[in-house]
Amino acid sequence: MKQFPVATINPAALRHNLSRVRQLAPDSRVMSVIKADAYGHGVLTAAEALTDSDAFAVARLSEGVLLREHGIEKPIVLLEGVNSEADFITAARYDLSPLIHLHTQIQLLQRIKLPKPLQFNWLMVDSGMHRLGISPEQATAALSLLQSSQNIQGEIGLMSHFANSDLVGDPRNEAQLETMLALKQQTVLPLCMANSAAVLSYPQSHKDWVRPGLMLYGI
Repeated sequence: MKQFPVATINPAALRHNLSRVRQLAPDSRVMSVIKADAYGHGVLTAAEALTDSDAFAVARLSEGVLLREHGIEKPIVLLEGVNSEADFITAARYDLSPLIHLHTQIQLLQRIKLPKPLQFNWLMVDSGMHRLGISPEQATAALSLLQSSQNIQGEIGLMSHFANSDLVGDPRNEAQLETMLALKQQTVLPLCMANSAAVLSYPQSHKDWVRPGLMLYGI
């Protein structure tokens, strides 16, 4: 008889780890990251265990659609964003929030007509990780275009990602945070920057929203 490894998922542990996020960042709302099938833990299991989250974040459109089709009603951010008219239409129909991180996405939103406006919108700013995002120098112009779009409704938040938050005391963390705080002060918009490592070790970065991922799964 063949034997295979088995992973046993304990939803109570997920809930406990979310409670630790709340304790560490009591003044921030929590966007729980459940991308990549909740890091292999089962996205539906995780979403149902983490119902005390204020919002969820996934990577792809298909993940967001799956959650909606299984009755998950929390705001859901698509961290990868979308890049076609058809995908923007699907996101709007399912009340999903594609992260805006490319000028081409903004240009597309200027041209198309969605069945209903996108809500709970976020602009990704590249403050130093150099993976995704609009440059800080171009962020205000990008925000103006988004705010004027008929396809966008409500406040637009600012999002960024630390490159070195697991290196406690790394001066690059402070440089990134200073960049985003300056932009927050200029725009008076909510900020979401702290990932798991920053939630644990960099309370100055907690601000309006925190975005825990790996720490929810015990890492």
